[in-house]
Amino acid sequence: MLHSAAGNIAFAHYPKTAGCTMFQWFTTAFPDAMHLDPERPHMNVRRSLRHMGAVKTPGPSGGLRLLNPADWLAARRPRPAADHSGLRIVGVIREPFEMLVSLYEFWKKTPAEMEVSPFIETARSGTFPDFLWMAVVQKEMPKYEEFFDVGGSAWANTRLIDFATLESGLAAVCAELGIHDPPRLERINAGGGRQRSLEDYRASVGTLVINVRSHFRWYYEHGVRLAIRGGDRRIAA
Repeated sequence: MLHSAAGNIAFAHYPKTAGCTMFQWFTTAFPDAMHLDPERPHMNVRRSLRHMGAVKTPGPSGGLRLLNPADWLAARRPRPAADHSGLRIVGVIREPFEMLVSLYEFWKKTPAEMEVSPFIETARSGTFPDFLWMAVVQKEMPKYEEFFDVGGSAWANTRLIDFATLESGLAAVCAELGIHDPPRLERINAGGGRQRSLEDYRASVGTLVINVRSHFRWYYEHGVRLAIRGGDRRIAA
């Protein structure tokens, strides 16, 4: 999660939902923004909020510093849960099957020398049905409602933008949150490696499409209607 203390706002990055584009926009709009954990850029909202409670205020270099060993015992003592109810969170959601195709094609290009998980290795060397099985039957892909902590402490101030109308949706969110003169959104990696037709992928997986709809049920029943598209200011609250 990218967090701007000055703006009291964060960007929660679900994989393959315009992350590079949003990262550039967010860090331009909020120059103090930084990843809570650079090694885990896709950390979900609940874990990110917990992480914020275990991180000290900015250190001398301006970067967040973790608790040092001398503070460890004190940090383990019970303490009131941090109140992040006022933190504004922005995220992007994308039609799940399309997102999974994009993720599969992205991971398929992962360099062989890179250390990867069994899930990524399945994408890199296996078939799309194999990958999809792990994603939605073995539940390797987090559900949107779990990732964005639907109903959680920061949910009332969470805004989810529709990937398909990212620019207009982001403009609507900025207007609602009072972000004046936001920087221009520069699309990065948009259609970089042109995907095969989604219909080709659907045809290859047969009834697994039912598992996709089951695993991402919240998106199809609620998220798709909550997503902000611009002009139509539907909000995730």
